[in-house]
Amino acid sequence: SLAVSGSASTRELGGVARHDVIRVPYDGYPSQAFDSASYIDFVLSDPGSGIEKPAAIILETIQAEGGLNAASAAWLTEIQRICRTHGIVFIVDDIQAGAGRTGDFFSFESAKIEPDIVCLSKSLSGSGSPLSIVLIRPDLDIWKPGEHSGTFRGNNFAFVTAGAMCKMWSDRKFTAGVERTAVRLQTHLDRLVAKFPRYIEQKRGRGLMAGLKCRSPAVVGRVHDVAFENGLLIESSGPNRDVIKVLPPITITDAELDRGITILEHALQEQDNA
Repeated sequence: SLAVSGSASTRELGGVARHDVIRVPYDGYPSQAFDSASYIDFVLSDPGSGIEKPAAIILETIQAEGGLNAASAAWLTEIQRICRTHGIVFIVDDIQAGAGRTGDFFSFESAKIEPDIVCLSKSLSGSGSPLSIVLIRPDLDIWKPGEHSGTFRGNNFAFVTAGAMCKMWSDRKFTAGVERTAVRLQTHLDRLVAKFPRYIEQKRGRGLMAGLKCRSPAVVGRVHDVAFENGLLIESSGPNRDVIKVLPPITITDAELDRGITILEHALQEQDNA
């Protein structure tokens, strides 16, 4: 997992060599004018490209630590086609973006794609307890029953809370509430972008997984400090840490969301006094 990270600082954490990973451009990188999917298809089709066919392509539909960049449905569909054409396993890392964060349970549902492997964790347990699962297409699953086990695997409490959380997704009233909260958040963020163009470049992300790309890391640092003083914890994202992550709980009430946005707005307003 460290090897496939796009962050140089993250890759260095392991302290060991991390080989056999080729990094290719994400959707919209380095600019919207560059068709990264066509580039990937071209180098995989050209025996002289120097790029060997990989065992798998792994991606996030929204780059959580990479700055809340969201891939388009068209790009994700094309990446899936490329994987099918070249016989490559298609893996979606839904550890941060999954479990309802974007409105649907899986972040890729709106793109109508079907990955071969899906990784889930973080909010999956519904209680902050450690739990992760890997969903594998049956014809690719070579694990025997009980083979993937270990001393520290199997958190019974997390199993119970995750089971309860998953059942909530069959409740239409609950899912409609998540969709409504996402719209409320996005409306708030659109207003902040319009109000503070001196400090915010753009809104990023999707649903309840959003970000505010700021003009500089210094802005994010000052917003973080003022927000913390007023009872709101925020996290930065992106290679330059210049994106404010906005990831409220999917069960947040309107009053709680409005209160958090008010604190964030106040912190942005305080930039004028910095």
